Amino acid sequence: GALIHSRTFDIDIRLDLPPVPDNADLSGLAIKVPQSIDPSEDEGFQSASNLTPDSQSEPSVTPDLDLWEAALTYGPSQRRCWERIGFPPGKKEEPYLSEAGREAFDKFCRLREQELQLFSSTKFQFPQRVLVKEPEIVKDVLNVLIGVVSTSFSFNQAVQIFVVKQGIYVSGTSPESMNCLLSEVAEYGTYYTRLSCFSVQPVLDSSYKNGLVFQAFTSGLRKYLHYYRECVLSTPLTL
Repeated sequence: GALIHSRTFDIDIRLDLPPVPDNADLSGLAIKVPQSIDPSEDEGFQSASNLTPDSQSEPSVTPDLDLWEAALTYGPSQRRCWERIGFPPGKKEEPYLSEAGREAFDKFCRLREQELQLFSSTKFQFPQRVLVKEPEIVKDVLNVLIGVVSTSFSFNQAVQIFVVKQGIYVSGTSPESMNCLLSEVAEYGTYYTRLSCFSVQPVLDSSYKNGLVFQAFTSGLRKYLHYYRECVLSTPLTL
């Protein structure tokens, strides 16, 4: 049946269900529950008449592994690879190059240089490798930031720039990567030196031609560089 209502002229219409007679046949309204199918006995010959959305769903397999217990009792495997929990540890694999430490990386770099010299038709001239300790390179970096020449940085008077010494490196890095990094620091030292020379307090005599605005600008620049120098000098060497 359907929802019905009596004939009315009112806007407020109430819907109601039709009365069900006592002798009505309700056998067609019975809910049929399909029999459960054992997936272990199924060999792919299931009849189409027994297939329902419920019977076609895959049975849920409850794992026997207690995830919480496994997480609490988990121990890292000796193998350096992505294996599932519980894989028995076998022969210990060699560490990756990035995990082998600084000395292994240094030996690898020297080995690659020797290979290039051995297999190349032209003789490569690599700069002599100069090992510098970390506190020393930090000290040299802080010095060049305030325009001070050091072991790792020299000043080219002809072009007025700081130059990184070729071949220096810290254990665990290559001379090329260190040169790329320190070249940027040397550029900062060059800017500081040029600004310091530009803002030197002039001698106010008869030959001085700049005005008061220029004097005020250079005075402010000297104060800024002085503050910058104090910040660099207060930086610890354990940076």
